[in-house]
Amino acid sequence: MDYDELNTIHDDRVQTWLNYYNASYGAGGVEKLASRYKDGQHCECLGRINGGFNLCFKVLFHDGVAWAVRFPVPGWVMDPEEKVRREVAVLKFVQEKTQIPVLKLIAYGSASENHDPNIEPFIISEWVDGKPLESLLEKLPRPEWGPVLRDDIDDDIFYKVYSQMADILLELASHDFGRIGSLKIPDADGESTSSPICARPLTRKMNEIQRGGYVVVDGII
Repeated sequence: MDYDELNTIHDDRVQTWLNYYNASYGAGGVEKLASRYKDGQHCECLGRINGGFNLCFKVLFHDGVAWAVRFPVPGWVMDPEEKVRREVAVLKFVQEKTQIPVLKLIAYGSASENHDPNIEPFIISEWVDGKPLESLLEKLPRPEWGPVLRDDIDDDIFYKVYSQMADILLELASHDFGRIGSLKIPDADGESTSSPICARPLTRKMNEIQRGGYVVVDGII
C-alpha cells in the first residue's frame, strides 16, 4: 500500500502520543498504574519493549513479582478500546475452555480507568520470561528480503517447536462458533465466556485497511 497523507496523519498521532507519554506519564505513570492493582505496593519500571501495536513495560515489585503493563498505541491501533476488550475476551476464553498455557491476567481498563486518560486503555498481566522463536529458528544476519530459516537447527528443537504450535492450533480449531466475529468480555463474575459472538472480527489486516485506506470493515459474518 502506497504511503500517503493518511499514513502521515496516523504517524503524527503516534508521535503525539509518544511525546505525551515521555513528557507527562513516563515510568512513574506506569509504576503508579501497576501499584494500584497490588494494594499500593511500590514497584520499579525496568524498561520498555516496542511491539507491533503496543508499548510494553516490565515492572518489578519488592517481593519479586513481575508484571507486564501494555498500552495499545493510538495511530498504530485504530481503536485501542476495542482491541483491549477483544484481546481480554479471547484470553479469558482460552483460559476457561482450553488447556493452552497463557499468561495470567491481572487487570485491564478503559481510558477512563487509567489515572491519566490521555494514555488510553491498558492491560496488566504477569511477566513471563522466555526466548523469542526467532532466536531459535532465524538465520542471522537477516537478508534484505526477509527472515530465513536456519539450516543448522537441531531436529529435536525443530520438532518440539512445531509440534507445540500444531497442538495449539488443533485445540483452538476444536472450538466452533456459529458466526465469524469477536467474543465479548463476561458482563458479570461467573458468566461464561462462551457467549455468542457479539462484534466484528478484529484482525491485523482490518486494522491496516482502516489505517492505510480509512475504510472501516464492520459487521458480523
